[in-house]
Amino acid sequence: MKQIGFTNFRKFQDFPAMDLGDITILVGGNNAGKSTVVKAMLLIADFMQSTYFDNNEDPTSILNQRFYFDKNYYAHIGTVSRALHKQAEGNKEMNLFVNMGDYSIDLTLFQDDDDENATSAFIRKIVLKDFPRQIDYNIDFPKDSLVVTFAPSSDMVKPSEEQINAEQELKELRMHLKTEKDVDKKAQLKDRIRDLSGYLRYVKKQNKAVTEPYTINTTITGYRGMVGGPLLPLLLYRLVGLSEYFDSEGNPKTNKFTKDKNFNLSKNDIAFLIKNEDSIRSSLHSFDGYFMWSRQYEYIYAHSANQMIIYNSKDSNDYLVKTIHEFASMRIKPGDHANRFIKEWMQKFEIGIDYKLKSVGGEAHTLEIIDENKNKVYLADKGMGSIQLMILLLRLATLIGNGRMMPSRVITIMVEEPEQNLHPQLQSKLADLFVYLNKKYGFKFIIETHSEYLVRKAQVIVGDQGYKTQKELNEDNPFKVYYFPQNTRPYEMVFTPSGLFENDFDSGFFDEATRHQLKLLQNKRKLGNV
Repeated sequence: MKQIGFTNFRKFQDFPAMDLGDITILVGGNNAGKSTVVKAMLLIADFMQSTYFDNNEDPTSILNQRFYFDKNYYAHIGTVSRALHKQAEGNKEMNLFVNMGDYSIDLTLFQDDDDENATSAFIRKIVLKDFPRQIDYNIDFPKDSLVVTFAPSSDMVKPSEEQINAEQELKELRMHLKTEKDVDKKAQLKDRIRDLSGYLRYVKKQNKAVTEPYTINTTITGYRGMVGGPLLPLLLYRLVGLSEYFDSEGNPKTNKFTKDKNFNLSKNDIAFLIKNEDSIRSSLHSFDGYFMWSRQYEYIYAHSANQMIIYNSKDSNDYLVKTIHEFASMRIKPGDHANRFIKEWMQKFEIGIDYKLKSVGGEAHTLEIIDENKNKVYLADKGMGSIQLMILLLRLATLIGNGRMMPSRVITIMVEEPEQNLHPQLQSKLADLFVYLNKKYGFKFIIETHSEYLVRKAQVIVGDQGYKTQKELNEDNPFKVYYFPQNTRPYEMVFTPSGLFENDFDSGFFDEATRHQLKLLQNKRKLGNV
């Protein structure tokens, strides 16, 4: 995701589109809205990947599309009333927007059921934008309307020999005018320059063929595309394949029975769509199941670290147990990337130098940590910080294994409070871990944190890159940091090439330790005067 924004969702009435980096860090006080951003991402990802139209032989059923708030367990929303901003009672609409780089999706939802336990909202509108092909799709379900807008195209006619000669002469005359001293000759030069300039303006205007935006208005319901399947490509499917029924001028082919088939398109629209079919088909594929499937979203939420020795697969609600069993199912070998990753970062985080995962009757596992003296100890007997880190490393290693098997996938990992139970030095090393995974495997991260040390290390990493200009930093810096104040909109902390921020955090975050230090120094001075 490149951007996310929303209105009337959870804590925010208006949350303008937020730019996301390769590693986006969200900091701020409790209940400031950091989790709201993550919940919106999870809900939109679910919608893009799992929304289908089921054909029930009612041609108008496609107009009643629902957005569900109870599909994603990790979003922890469940009902529409919990999702809708509390001050939006008069306006029961909410909007969710995401920019994926090559395309964007904008959803307008409406709470059409006053039952406080209702889990779905009515989808009023979907606006899809295909940026590379400059095609906008505006889908309005209450109006049974699909409006497609194609951006203007421009083509410059190749300059003629006469035009090239005129341009060259004009250039030479302007050079001559700068050095000519004779008043009469200067006047003649100016007259000729004026004539040539007028001629070239006229030629360029005639040569430039610019088409106006082309707009197609049709219906959602109709003959084509009513067979069921993934919703987004289904809604656009009627725009391709028309050459089977019509010629390039938009006339019905004589060997095709089209009288009883309502295409809901004019003759000119059909001709335009046939002419641009390849471009439209490529655009349609941007919203199909494969493109959506190729983007994976993983949420590593804040969880407790238990100290059990045997991890039983039946205890699937425990995050540590779930992580260990999913990792074990990968059958990762000693030389695999995922295995080498775990061992390398176990040492960097001072957990151990290796690990041993054993199956117990095929229904449970044990996990032992090996230190530099070859001693083994159960993970459960390590400190809580080591347990938390090991869970994180195993989960990330599973994603590395998945990514190696399916290299076309773009993996975005949302991590909630990864600093749990870690002392400051290890909190700092988390920034190194995220940068490593981003550079080596292309993982994207959204980090919810209260850790000053993680943010400080991100600043150091930026400063160490030796960026010469702000432009160079903006183009290459993987980090984006946003601060969430308690009662106002979040704002971006702007990096400078030195790694310092251009602006300040609100009181209570970076300045908290300094404030206490100053208080201690004041107390020391008071005692010195006694």
